[in-house]
Amino acid sequence: MVSEGVLEHIADPEKALLEMERVVRPGGFIYVSLPFLQPFHSCPDDRQRWTHEGIARLYAGKTIEVVETGVRCGPTSSLLWVFQVWLSTLLSLGLRPLRDVIYVVVSLLTFPLKALDFLFCFNPLSTESASEVYILFRKPGGEA
Repeated sequence: MVSEGVLEHIADPEKALLEMERVVRPGGFIYVSLPFLQPFHSCPDDRQRWTHEGIARLYAGKTIEVVETGVRCGPTSSLLWVFQVWLSTLLSLGLRPLRDVIYVVVSLLTFPLKALDFLFCFNPLSTESASEVYILFRKPGGEA
């Protein structure tokens, strides 16, 4: 089961995770990616962020086991997203439609820089400034 960038928009993410655990077969895996350092992005709501340590605690004391945690989108992505929002907000004159147009242009121009996240692939400290983190769970029992 895969959940990419969803739980930050849900009022009760723990309930959603428990439902994922319920429906996945024994021995099955649950992959969840969660935001850490990201600007506000409502769809319609944007409710929370998680650290690399906090995501493992979502399942503390549950029957499901944590297999792995790591960085899904690195520090460069964090920096660029904040810069893109910052610059488009600065130049928008407070007008949301103008801000949105500027944001798209700035995002397209700076997108290639995200490749710099490759420099952080094997750096364990990148969890401290990642844009997005992930966790992989396994439900005990059965064959994976």
